[in-house]
Amino acid sequence: MFEGNPFPGLRPFEFDENFLFFGREEQVAQLLQRLGNTRFLAVVGASGSGKSSLVRAGLLPELHGGTMTSTSIAWELSIMRPGGDPLTKLSQALVESNLFGEVNEENILQTRATLSRSGLGLIEAYRQSNIEEGTNLLLLVDQFEEIFRFRQGGDKAGQEAAHFIQLLLETARQTNFPIFIILTMRSDFLGDCAEFKGLAEAVNEGEYLIPRLNRKQRARAIEGPVKVGGAEISPRLKQQLLNDIGDDPDQLPILQHALMRMWDYWQTNAEKDQALDLEHYDAIGRMVEALSRHADEVYDALPDDDHRLLCMKLFKAITEKQANGRGIRRPLPFGEIDEITGHHREKMLAVIDSFRPTGRTFIMPGESVKIHDRIIIDISHESLMRVWQRLKNWVNEEADSSRIYIRLCETAELHNRGEAGFYRDPDLKIALSWRGINKPNVNWGTRINDSFELAMRFLDDSKEDFEAEQRAKEKARKRELEQAKALAKAEKERAEIQRKSAKRNKVFAVFLFALACIAGWMAVKATKSEQRAVASEIEAKNSLSDSKLQESEILVDLNEPQSAIALLTSSFNKNQDYPILLERAFSITDTQNISSYHGTVIDTQAHTLLDPRGFIYEPILHTVALLHKEKGKSFVSVYDLHTEKQLFRTPILDIAESVNYSLDGRHIVVSGKEKKGEWDGAIVYDVRTGKEVKRIETTPSPALFGTISNDLKDLLVGTSRGEVFHLNGNGNRDKILKVEGDIWEVRIHPKMRKVAIVESINKSSYKLHYSNLDNTKTKHIYSSPEEEVCYWNQCRFSPSGNYLILHGGGDLMGSLVIYDGNTGSQILKNESDHKGAVFEAMFSPDETLVATTSRDRSLRLWNLRTLSKYGKVMQHNSEVWRGAFSPDQSKYVTFTASADLAVWDIESGRLTHSFIKHEKPIIMAAFSRDGKYVYAGSSSGEIHKWKTDENSRHPILLTHDSRILNFVVDQKTGLVATSAEDGLLRLWNPDSLKLEKVLTVEKDPILNGNAWFMALDRDSRFLGTFLNKSPWNTLSFKLWSWPELDLIKHYNLPPDTGTTAFSSGGNQFAYSNIETFHLYIFDAELGEISHTITDHGDQIFGINYSRDGKYLATACLDGYARVYSTDNFDIVGGPFPFGFSYGAMVDFSIDSKYLLARSNLGRDANNVVIWDLATSKEKFRFKHNSGIFKHSFSFDGKRVYTCSKDNYVKMWALNDGELLGVFKHAEHVLEAKEFPGNPERIFTVDELGNARIWDTKIQKIIDGPFRGLPGESWLMKGELIPGSNDFVASYGNNSIAYWPSPVSLNEALKPVSNMVAFLENHAGGQIDNNSSFNLKDRHKLFKTKSLNSFKVNEEELDRWINWKANNAAKAITYKDDITIQKLTEFLLSQKTIEALQFALTISPMNKNIMGQLGELLIKKAADLNTNEKMRLFYQTRGEWYIKSSK
Repeated sequence: MFEGNPFPGLRPFEFDENFLFFGREEQVAQLLQRLGNTRFLAVVGASGSGKSSLVRAGLLPELHGGTMTSTSIAWELSIMRPGGDPLTKLSQALVESNLFGEVNEENILQTRATLSRSGLGLIEAYRQSNIEEGTNLLLLVDQFEEIFRFRQGGDKAGQEAAHFIQLLLETARQTNFPIFIILTMRSDFLGDCAEFKGLAEAVNEGEYLIPRLNRKQRARAIEGPVKVGGAEISPRLKQQLLNDIGDDPDQLPILQHALMRMWDYWQTNAEKDQALDLEHYDAIGRMVEALSRHADEVYDALPDDDHRLLCMKLFKAITEKQANGRGIRRPLPFGEIDEITGHHREKMLAVIDSFRPTGRTFIMPGESVKIHDRIIIDISHESLMRVWQRLKNWVNEEADSSRIYIRLCETAELHNRGEAGFYRDPDLKIALSWRGINKPNVNWGTRINDSFELAMRFLDDSKEDFEAEQRAKEKARKRELEQAKALAKAEKERAEIQRKSAKRNKVFAVFLFALACIAGWMAVKATKSEQRAVASEIEAKNSLSDSKLQESEILVDLNEPQSAIALLTSSFNKNQDYPILLERAFSITDTQNISSYHGTVIDTQAHTLLDPRGFIYEPILHTVALLHKEKGKSFVSVYDLHTEKQLFRTPILDIAESVNYSLDGRHIVVSGKEKKGEWDGAIVYDVRTGKEVKRIETTPSPALFGTISNDLKDLLVGTSRGEVFHLNGNGNRDKILKVEGDIWEVRIHPKMRKVAIVESINKSSYKLHYSNLDNTKTKHIYSSPEEEVCYWNQCRFSPSGNYLILHGGGDLMGSLVIYDGNTGSQILKNESDHKGAVFEAMFSPDETLVATTSRDRSLRLWNLRTLSKYGKVMQHNSEVWRGAFSPDQSKYVTFTASADLAVWDIESGRLTHSFIKHEKPIIMAAFSRDGKYVYAGSSSGEIHKWKTDENSRHPILLTHDSRILNFVVDQKTGLVATSAEDGLLRLWNPDSLKLEKVLTVEKDPILNGNAWFMALDRDSRFLGTFLNKSPWNTLSFKLWSWPELDLIKHYNLPPDTGTTAFSSGGNQFAYSNIETFHLYIFDAELGEISHTITDHGDQIFGINYSRDGKYLATACLDGYARVYSTDNFDIVGGPFPFGFSYGAMVDFSIDSKYLLARSNLGRDANNVVIWDLATSKEKFRFKHNSGIFKHSFSFDGKRVYTCSKDNYVKMWALNDGELLGVFKHAEHVLEAKEFPGNPERIFTVDELGNARIWDTKIQKIIDGPFRGLPGESWLMKGELIPGSNDFVASYGNNSIAYWPSPVSLNEALKPVSNMVAFLENHAGGQIDNNSSFNLKDRHKLFKTKSLNSFKVNEEELDRWINWKANNAAKAITYKDDITIQKLTEFLLSQKTIEALQFALTISPMNKNIMGQLGELLIKKAADLNTNEKMRLFYQTRGEWYIKSSK
């Protein structure tokens, strides 16, 4: 029997605690299998999912036990965490594994030196070790995410981090030595892996994502250690613990902590032989309080208030509350914590030591690790922030403090630029109070915003200015009081004065004159005070308007432009002196696709239920059935959506439980009661005639759901007593099933006598039965997971009967199970992807896809041929109830719990329209037969109609059928060239909608590379293309005439060629060698190398020519940029120090006077540095808070724009380095460019592919977003089209989008105030006094045609209004020069699947598009010889489209 506590608490299980580690046996076996197939394994999971425990206490003991037979059974283990010095930590781990003799400092330093020499250092260290031949070495890098934090510690740290990762990757790649690498890493750091070359690929290949424990596994994790400890646990306690855990993975550490505390209490207080029971669980406060109580005990036991104050500061420093409200860890080195908290080192060490002993472990590292300045201090688990109430309060306080500080910094920066005044109350009072209470220092402040000193100075100046103003006011009040007293005294003495002599009267007259002067002075002062009050009122109104403007941008990002427009127009009505409100409402209306309302076409005046059985759409005959369920007055009405008229209405029933269509849509089955409750059963009606054709009785069992075969020979009904009754063609009734639960659904195969039956048990679990009516045999083929409460369940046969789908689940789990409909054999089970009940599963018309909608707010697609996920997850703002495919299967319409209707392009995963809002809950959605409208059925019995091919902004797509690698824009003609992985280069004239030429750059791109890089010379005479197998492996250079695209020259390059550049003069190109680090200049005219440059000390990651062709610059990993004259390639000044890494770039200013350097990674990743080439001195250093993606110069060369992963674009002056503007985005920014001749306008592109137009003066969005699609961020960009305000931007992976000129750049389209009504009516609602969006009576608006008749009597604006109101030709802009028909024809001419799929979304059910798309899909199927399942997928879809096009 184990003595001690068998539960570790918040810390992970260790190697020697394998006997206490239960519930993960299956996962350990999976890890062993993975490790047998790879030498690099990344164990990834959410915080608290048990990564470290799984490896340390699960996998490692199995390896030592010889379980893995694919390699030697002898193992040496080295376990480390990167911490604050990964190379030293690795050295220590290797030495402490007794691989290098004694464990001493000398051996550690020597091993570190070996590791530091090269990327093969770990392999060399293995060779030098005394490990026995044939023995495997396993290196476990636990909590690998620490490397990403370490990297941010400066230049040296960044280099060491990169080298450490290189050691791991190089070791994993080799096969000569048996070295295995295992990482454990939090899943929220997966994106950071892309910042290191090769790491993302290695992690993807070797990733093991820890699955969630099911209820049985959790039970073993509880019971196992209890039994090892020699105790028992009561069944009720076990069930209570399992219920309390829930499904949040971070509950597991809280459970372990509660079990540890409960065990300690039980040992001390339990009676002899008493099992652990609820009384012990209650005593420690259960899971909800145990951890909080324990942490409070430690806090209260600290020596004094000084220690407790430091404790608060410590936890505030190492935790953070994100914008979404979730608390996260913010680990920091101890030295930095000491600086932030005010240098109380010894007391702080005492606080930390109080929270990290065995049995507590609230803070990491554990008590065995000695604390020094570089040791990372961290809370042991994020659940501490959620469960420990005191810490939760501290986190909220720190978040509030940060918000006050950030606002203070932003206002200080605005004031510094002359764009804001000093703080006044209440802001001043709040900020001063905040500073007095929190006493922030510069070390604390610069973690959040670099403007700490500026902010504190601004706050002091605001206080001084406010106090000076108050002193002046007080002085004025005293003067006024004195003057009033003087006037009173003068009045009192007036009688005596009047008796004075004429001389005295003269003196008195003088006094009166002076008095008038004083009164005049007071009037002037009063006027000035009034002016200040008016100015303050204006400032307050503008500040409120500005906040509404920001709120509207959030609504647009959430795809709710209607609310944004209404908010803006409402704000404009209150402040018409702030015109950007109206202008932004106008541009949002222009760019965002808002479906237009086409009336309430059917009003049944019969409310139904919020139930899938209440309103059902049938696609074959295009009808809907509505069930009106009310005791004594129930009926079903059926409507033809094509004619928008009622077909029939059933007689009144006592109660109608459900309505169901036959699979051919010709009949409905209504289940319920009639004859005052004396008859139960199901009745069949003919949809076309409304006549009853058949019925089956189930009395006395209440009938719940019925189904009828297409030939009417088999009628079945399920009851609430678990029975299924069958009425055959001969009129014989029999009972084919009796089970314990309710029969929730019965479905019959469309061609065979096979039946699927869903049994619901207490609305908490369900089963599926499969029955053969020919032999009356029934088999049970599915049960929902025991550990889940599954209240939702439905099933459905596909129209062909080849598939049967079961879907359902509960609050935290969604289930999708697919069967062979003909045999009942299971072919797919997925209970993990959807995180909530799957409410519906629908087959695409060609039965190649299934669409699932879920409580987890997502729409997902599944490929029925590959039985895998298909396309992108389409996320909504609330639970997604149901939906339907469009008749051409290009779109899917969904409706949500918040009464929103959404239309999706299923291939791209984008919304074709913003969310369509309704007042009443929506429970049915369908497309019209021509695909141009959608219908929405509400719980009030109304069916609304929406137009989905209205006049809207659409991009002009330039497409390939493979990933686009690059594109260039001719700055003279506007022609665009695109290159892609299919080996093709396409030349486009977007202005005339013409594909000018398709050129095969390389017939065998897999062997000989693709045109990854290409550029035009400055005179647009030549196009230079570099053919690469990857971005870092260039194979050849081809020079083409432009725009004829005739091949002029072709040069093969050496095999180790790396980075390349094409001269702006078009006469030469440069390339580097990744082995020798040499730079070669190739004369394209002579066909030979003209210069070889050998002064680089490492790989060259960036090469660029100046625009005038006089200079060439390089970015080298040796830490320098170099500049050469292209006359003789002598070095020009410098070299210029800069910490380059991946994403390195050098560039010249427009006039070639300055050199610019930037890098996405590396020690200077957050900086853009500018040098003066004349002096070789650093001129400016432009800073961001994260790596720099892109930069651009203004056309006049006076400004530079920088784009960063910190989500900001910044605008800088090149004459003095001043920060001129800041443009904050919600995502990483990949591009920013100034419009030619218009320095007040820029366009930006973010990583989602969305483009926006900004006003640089007010630094606000004025147009867009022009919605794109995300692609691979390092390939995405945007370019301006010369001679216009048009622009192009990357659009997903296979397209670029050409956008005609935005309305915000059209001076003839300035909105006027009387347009507010049109904008609100188009949006369909208004903002009320509670800031809620209230829908207008849209049916009344539609009937009165108020939108169609609206005019403002300004030619261009009225033209725009006519376009938006669909009074003009169908076009993508108000100028109607690019009609939908023209765009469709252009897309057809491209002959790509990508173009045709998009064409079908804007021209639904177009037979020509469908036919061509079918042919291309069949052609693609023929090319997929190695993938039989995908070949069948494309073949089936292609055949369906061709058939549907006829």
